[in-house]
Amino acid sequence: MVAAMTIPYQLSTNFITMQQPLNLFEFRKGGVYKIICIQNNKIYFGQTSCFIRRGFQHLSLLQKSQHSCLELQKDVDLYGLNAFRFEIVQIETELNKRLKLENKWIENTPSNNLYNPKKTHNFKTKPRIAQQVKTLGYIYPSIAEASRTIGKSSRNIRMKLDDPLNCDYERIEYHRNKYFDEYEVIVDGQYFKSTSLVVSAGLAKTTRQVRDRCRSVKWQKWSLVEKRSNDYPNRE
Repeated sequence: MVAAMTIPYQLSTNFITMQQPLNLFEFRKGGVYKIICIQNNKIYFGQTSCFIRRGFQHLSLLQKSQHSCLELQKDVDLYGLNAFRFEIVQIETELNKRLKLENKWIENTPSNNLYNPKKTHNFKTKPRIAQQVKTLGYIYPSIAEASRTIGKSSRNIRMKLDDPLNCDYERIEYHRNKYFDEYEVIVDGQYFKSTSLVVSAGLAKTTRQVRDRCRSVKWQKWSLVEKRSNDYPNRE
């Protein structure tokens, strides 16, 4: 039996490093990771199906000052990327287990040492877990939405997303405690604070129908906007 080669891995100065040597092929696996600032010891936790791809995604967003975590971006702009490390915390292949582990690490870390916001849940509604994906240059709010739009199965899309050599398919972010009713809608110039209000006004049968119309080129006078955002989604 040939022994596995182990190496310490480093990419782009100090940003992506390993504290302990790992088999090179472990970086194609998934699990929980952290981004730590060596200036103030604050930590950002995340989970991914592929460490190396997710590390590159964070690096690209931070270099462009486009990261969704504003506090993390602020400190990167202040201290520079050399003050940050990307480290593997735990390897785990199953999504549900990764999400639980990620949440555990976040909850067990003091808020003053954490970049991640600690979200509360009122237990009245089961939170949805969805993931934005980018396929062939278009961003979709979920794999299911991408499947419906481009006519490929969810399984086929996931296989391509899990292939680190396929640059046309990219996972972006998971969203927790995010509900489809958290959208504002404009219908023929009339403003609605949520998709459910459009249904209540008798303009659609379901909130799903509202979203589908807003994303369809056939309904040009329907627009969907996430609350607290000034950006309209690209029509698909």
